[in-house]
Amino acid sequence: MARNFVTSDGYDFAWDEFAPPGEPRGRIVVVHGIRSHAGWYAGSCAKLAAAGYEVCFLERRGAGRNTAQRGDAPGFRRLRRDIVEFLASRPPLPTHLMGISWGGKLALAASAVTPVASLVLVAPGFVPRVRTGLRERLRFTVARLFRPTRLFDVPLNAPELFTRDPAWQDYLRTNPHDTHRATARFFVGSAALDFRLRRTVNATPTLTLLAGDDRVIDNAATRAFVAKFTHPANRVVEYAGLTHTLEFEDRGLAFVVDILAWLAAVE
Repeated sequence: MARNFVTSDGYDFAWDEFAPPGEPRGRIVVVHGIRSHAGWYAGSCAKLAAAGYEVCFLERRGAGRNTAQRGDAPGFRRLRRDIVEFLASRPPLPTHLMGISWGGKLALAASAVTPVASLVLVAPGFVPRVRTGLRERLRFTVARLFRPTRLFDVPLNAPELFTRDPAWQDYLRTNPHDTHRATARFFVGSAALDFRLRRTVNATPTLTLLAGDDRVIDNAATRAFVAKFTHPANRVVEYAGLTHTLEFEDRGLAFVVDILAWLAAVE
């Protein structure tokens, strides 16, 4: 069910609610990647809800169905605060925060300032293979000073980076809600978030899921990054032969079964 949430600075953003068949055993709040939106992940959200969880899929300000200030965000602190405010607005339930791709960075940042029961990170964007070049980063920095809302291309516009499935590739070429451009201050804020996360200490139980043939994320470097997390229940699962978006590659959504089994073990 489509919902809306108004933040403390007045931004009205869309989110989707997937209700469980009975009383919820917990809540899973999902944060998407730099290009994606809730429409990419309806299958996994429905499966998580069918297993008894209230699932809340947040669409980032300026992304997905949120047409106001398209591609823009004042900085990572505002995006983090959007998540924290949403979490505080919900009725009490054990809450698990799930971050997908670039959204994994936001999920980790939010968990550092507000307690959650666990983190689930799906191909998290801590160490990307696909990066903007030095010249482009300099352009972001200069534009951030003089034209902060100037738009630049997101460096992930090729559908082949996300999936080998032709039907899903066609979807990525034609659906109207993907984010293909973002502002200078969004990109500078993303770099500032990277710097902050290098100093973040994470003691929250964390499940990290990786796609074995990921062309977007550096899996070896990501394993090294999450190896610094300290909770004894932490686990990393890698799916051989799959590319970045598990939702598109794993037709049976077996990765959701793995999420549910891990959540049952840490609850």
